[in-house]
Amino acid sequence: MKQPFSSLALMPQLQNTMTRMVNYYGDADKPLPPMFVTFPGAVQPEPLMENLCDELEQGGYVRFTGVKRWLNMRLDYTEDPKFPSFTRMLESMRRYAGYCNQYHGVVLIDLTQWMTHTSDRHFEDVLAYIHDYSDEVFFFLYVFADDTQRPESMKNAIGRWLYAPCVDVEHLSTAFLHSMLEEKLISSGHILTASAQKLLRQSVETLAAQEDFAGIREIRSLAAAICMDTLPCKRLDVRHLADFSVDGKWFRQRLGQEKITIGFTGGGQPYEKQ
Repeated sequence: MKQPFSSLALMPQLQNTMTRMVNYYGDADKPLPPMFVTFPGAVQPEPLMENLCDELEQGGYVRFTGVKRWLNMRLDYTEDPKFPSFTRMLESMRRYAGYCNQYHGVVLIDLTQWMTHTSDRHFEDVLAYIHDYSDEVFFFLYVFADDTQRPESMKNAIGRWLYAPCVDVEHLSTAFLHSMLEEKLISSGHILTASAQKLLRQSVETLAAQEDFAGIREIRSLAAAICMDTLPCKRLDVRHLADFSVDGKWFRQRLGQEKITIGFTGGGQPYEKQ
């Protein structure tokens, strides 16, 4: 049994499926099949990809020869016979193929706009292409769907063309997000007091409740801001994190309640983003 993918620890459904896939296909020396993942809106796949590609490369599960190890493409719904977004995807794969004529790596494809168009000829063309090239590329197909949108018809359509394990990623709990924030800070050399942990837990809960919450990407942004603001302190308590409390400066700026200073004019007065 190979070690589970630590880069996916906050998404146990996806982590378990990836681990099962590499245990079977990796041992059999077969290319990984495509995967189809349903994400809630607050979860973005891009922040996961660098670490995931590291694990795929170190394990020898995916061949990487391209200039970029992974590409993220969105296929827009269209009735245009030229299918522009699909053409752009193919052009990007050729552009980043590197010294090989064929791109080798991970290609993420956002199919959200096709959830209600799975019988369309364009959609079938995409699946046919993936079927033909899945020995060369690990295709990571995904959609964003809320609780009222369950892409069952898309799963069925994909299943007619491909063997592709399907994963529904649940909304990330605030406990997971808080753990991720603490892990980022601790890995940066910080020690958190109990009071600091409580403050950050409240901050994450408030942040996750925002309609425009950007998920993992925003938690990473918060961690980076804390690390920058608290240098050179290592042991953090509520005094050091006051700006990151729910009433603090960082949150007032995040919620648009305070102007953000981004530079200085020639007269020495701060220029504020309105």
